[in-house]
Amino acid sequence: MEMQGTSLEDALVRTESDVDAALKAAAATASELKRAKKAAAAGAMRDLPRSLEAAEQLAGAVRDSVRAARAGWSFDDREYLESGGFVQEVLQLGRMRGLTLEEQDGRIVSYPSLVRVLPNDAAIEIDRKRQRGIRPSVLVEALRSTQSRPPRFRAEVFIEALARAYEWVRAVQGKEPGATVKLADAYRLLTVLPGQRTAYSQQEFARDIYLLDESGVDRTKDGSRMTLPASSGARTSSTLATVMRNGDLKIYYGIEFR
Repeated sequence: MEMQGTSLEDALVRTESDVDAALKAAAATASELKRAKKAAAAGAMRDLPRSLEAAEQLAGAVRDSVRAARAGWSFDDREYLESGGFVQEVLQLGRMRGLTLEEQDGRIVSYPSLVRVLPNDAAIEIDRKRQRGIRPSVLVEALRSTQSRPPRFRAEVFIEALARAYEWVRAVQGKEPGATVKLADAYRLLTVLPGQRTAYSQQEFARDIYLLDESGVDRTKDGSRMTLPASSGARTSSTLATVMRNGDLKIYYGIEFR
């Protein structure tokens, strides 16, 4: 079980140090074996037994250090990931290092990335790409690197999909052309097929709305102009929220095409 009060980063640092000690002992053993081989090749009768004895002793040190490293790793990663401890550790470490990130519905939001934790697989997904490496410091630096680059986002493709969803929702709800439609309703239409809401979360949709808003692309191929009517500023079941580039929360409510 996980040691009380131990973070994943601390546990990994300790085990990395234990393995490094084992590697040094193994290197010393290999070096002594090379001396023994050289002595045997030259027929240095006094050097040969000394080197073999030293290699045997060092081999025992290797065995002991490997056992210590194995015994030292007792971290319950699944419980830690399920409990939310991992998310909180990443948030704390990221903020300590000057990175802007927040938690939304169990996901880590760091513009323009979304991180989903997968406890059953001891893995994470960064923008739907699965990664087995979950060391918090490595994740924070990966998010920092992504944050420093322009986002890969196809605004022209996304706005066309939004426009189609808007027209469907508007027609079903019996609204006039150009009327405001809730973005939450557009999202439900875009993810109506089974499994699509798992594959494309509402947080990802909100993030993409912000990226589209930020891109400056507001017209479809047929010339319709998109506007995003402002919400009251309060989060409700009808609004979508995401973290902006500067770390502030952005709340969206509706969409119009005219």
